[in-house]
Amino acid sequence: MTKLYSVLVSGVLAALALGARPAAGQTQPAPIRRCATEEVNSQIQAELQRLMPGYNAARSTKDGRATALRTQATTYTLPIIVHVIHNGEAVGTGVNLSRAQVQSQIDVLNEDYRNLNADGTSTAVVPAAFQALRGDVQLQFVPAQRDPSGNMLAEPGIDRVNRTTKGFTFPAAGYSTTYINSTIKPGTYWNPEQYINIWVLPLGSNLLGYAQFPDNTANVGGLSALGGSATTDGVVILYTAFGSQLKNPTGIYGTNNPYNRGRTLTHELGHFFGMRHIWGDDDCGNDYVDDTPAQYEENYNCPSFPHVTCSNGPGGDMFMNYMDYVNDACMAMFSKAQANRVQAIMAAGTPRRTNLLSSPAICTNLVAATIGAPTYTACSGSNVTLAAAGPTGATYYWTGPNDYTSTAQNPTLTNTTAFMAGTYAVAVSVGSGACPVRLTTNLVV
Repeated sequence: MTKLYSVLVSGVLAALALGARPAAGQTQPAPIRRCATEEVNSQIQAELQRLMPGYNAARSTKDGRATALRTQATTYTLPIIVHVIHNGEAVGTGVNLSRAQVQSQIDVLNEDYRNLNADGTSTAVVPAAFQALRGDVQLQFVPAQRDPSGNMLAEPGIDRVNRTTKGFTFPAAGYSTTYINSTIKPGTYWNPEQYINIWVLPLGSNLLGYAQFPDNTANVGGLSALGGSATTDGVVILYTAFGSQLKNPTGIYGTNNPYNRGRTLTHELGHFFGMRHIWGDDDCGNDYVDDTPAQYEENYNCPSFPHVTCSNGPGGDMFMNYMDYVNDACMAMFSKAQANRVQAIMAAGTPRRTNLLSSPAICTNLVAATIGAPTYTACSGSNVTLAAAGPTGATYYWTGPNDYTSTAQNPTLTNTTAFMAGTYAVAVSVGSGACPVRLTTNLVV
């Protein structure tokens, strides 16, 4: 059952199987399409069959607990490179997202994949019936510090690609998945054994994003043997659904956007690491995860709890799961068994997943630097000087609220107002021998 964000479906099913129908009095808004992962995977599997006579694209039907494939959970640190595909605009305008917006997205991932997101503890978002099932996937993400040639990146984790320089054709309606996979990805990807490639751009067909599944080295249920080519591996995200407006209010998110908290990438990376949609892409389907209740189909907007389908009462659908289709503000958890599934993928030596652990893009030797104070307090209208100290010859890059930036070591904020209060971060870099360190301080006005 492939459905994508923001495309209204003209009708509803005429009848539902007994026990699968939503409980009386509960209604669903007209479905809209969000994720093209299943659609693109079908195309990838057909192409693999064409290129590899005898290849069996059937998905594994193995069921049961993924924990049997590993002995102990491990926390994995993985490098991200964000390819910002733009039209030549200045940074922070048009589709050329700011560094702060990219960082806000990485911050969301590190909360969501470590079960540290604040909304996860709220029973208004994750009902008490599901609180004990919240899982820590034990993945943490860092911006790549080096490019494929080993050079330090001026903007860690970001590769800005001017599409006119590359000769990419930009349709007014946004790029199609076919054009992205056949042209943009092969022309811009970095070695997927060393980087998680993420492309951020205008997407056509009202899509929010899609990902490529991993090879099924772990033999988990619901995946085909091969995920696809190295040249297309990674995740694609609509630029207005990338980053968190809560963490970076001045970014580019559009107007009245319910997908403005960075959960689209949380969802799509779930596919990248082998998770299926929670409804199994079928009526009361199988997502091959033991602790997610069967549910009839995807959920949208912010359903009321409980939403009972597929005889899954009293708790009903786990619609607040990141692998459903609800609004960003209403998804807030992976389950423990979903976390186990990802751990099995990583423990199995899966190509372009496990290999990321030894990437030279991950820096363990950081610049030795300090920040002047954990908090600065200023009266409205006064000046305050932020301070940082690093090795001789170090460079500094400050970011803060309202797209504030400075390359001064100790920048002064003049005529401070409450609008300028918040978190300020500085990246301290040296030419060689160590990777940049990021330090933060808070300004209270």
